[in-house]
Amino acid sequence: MIQIGVAGSGCLVGGIVIGCYRDATQEFVAGNVAPTCFQNTDPEQPNQYARKAYLAAAVAVVKVCFRELRVQPGETSAVSNDYTLSGVHAWLTQQGYAWQIAQATAPLHDLLMHEFQAYLASLGCAIDHATLTDRAKVGLFWWQQVRWLKHGNVAARTPEPTRAALCKTGWAKFADWAYRPYAESRARKAAAHPGGAR
Repeated sequence: MIQIGVAGSGCLVGGIVIGCYRDATQEFVAGNVAPTCFQNTDPEQPNQYARKAYLAAAVAVVKVCFRELRVQPGETSAVSNDYTLSGVHAWLTQQGYAWQIAQATAPLHDLLMHEFQAYLASLGCAIDHATLTDRAKVGLFWWQQVRWLKHGNVAARTPEPTRAALCKTGWAKFADWAYRPYAESRARKAAAHPGGAR
């Protein structure tokens, strides 16, 4: 079985990390989809987010992972049901691979979280592993991302431009958090979605 999972699709900072894991041999290969695929401001390829460029980019990552793992046509894949992998679902079908929807479990989930943590660190956004993986710390993780985006000042009304360039700026939620003070954004989200500030 080949497990295919993703990390970072719900995060403000960075693109996403996609990982493939072969159960039988415990081999793990990963790659990332750049944040530019989640933006609309690239002068060379405008409107990448609106055109869902991340879907084709995710397929390209999985193709490389499959090549490195030497995946054979008869092997079955278990793929996360994350929207960013919907192009991968279609590609697997087109290529004749047997696949099913399944949530990433250990060890793939753990490997993905470590890979995503290293990816964020490579962007300059250091998040400790516990904050990244503990569901009880989701709010803290979000606050840390906003703090990083605003160069330490969560009350700022604008993001730091070089850091914004490393974020999913095509998301509506980016503007909600980047161009208002954190407390105001949190209050607006809480009012719009009682029970969850994001």
